[in-house]
Amino acid sequence: MDNNIWFYTLSTSAQVLAALAGLFAVFVVWKIQDINASLSEIRIAIIDLVYKAIRCTSGCEAIDPLVLSKFTNKELLKKFSELKNIRQLDPARSKAQFFPTQSKTQGFSYFLDDTSESLFREAIEKKSSVQLRLRWVVGASLFVIMVCIAALTFTNYIPRKELVLPLVELLVFYSLYALGVVIYDTVIE
Repeated sequence: MDNNIWFYTLSTSAQVLAALAGLFAVFVVWKIQDINASLSEIRIAIIDLVYKAIRCTSGCEAIDPLVLSKFTNKELLKKFSELKNIRQLDPARSKAQFFPTQSKTQGFSYFLDDTSESLFREAIEKKSSVQLRLRWVVGASLFVIMVCIAALTFTNYIPRKELVLPLVELLVFYSLYALGVVIYDTVIE
C-alpha cells in the first residue's frame, strides 16, 4: 500500500471528525441554552405557584420565594408534589384554590397544575438527554480520532496496512454517521 494514501486518509479522517465534533458541540451548547431558558421560565412559574400554595395551606411552614429559588429542581418538584397531594387528599387544609388556571411568566403562559409539572419534568429530561448525547458522540469521536493518530504514529509497525485501513475507515464512517444523526436529532428535536 502506498504510504501517501495511508497518511492522507488517516490524517484527513481525524481532522474531519474533530471539526464535526466541534460543530456538534456548538449546536449542543445552543440547544442547552434554549432548554435552560425554557427551564428557567417554568421554574419561576413553579416557584411562584409553590409560594402561593404554601401561603394558602394551613399547617405548612412559610417559605420565602428567595429560599425556594435556591431549591434544586428535584427538591422543588418534591415540594410541588407534596402540595398537590395536600390539595387532593386533604382539601380542608387548602384555604383557597391556590392552583390558578393560568399564569403569565416572562411573557409565556403556563398552566400551573399538572401541565406545569410535566413541562418542567420534560425540560429537565430533555436537557439531560442532550448532555448524554454530547458525552457519547464526542467521546466516540475522540476515540476514533485517537485510533487514527495511533495508526499514524505506529505506521512502521503495522504489517498489513491494506487490512487495517478499511477497518479504521469503517470506524470513521460510523462516527460520521452517528454525528450526523445526533446533530439532526438534537437540533431538529
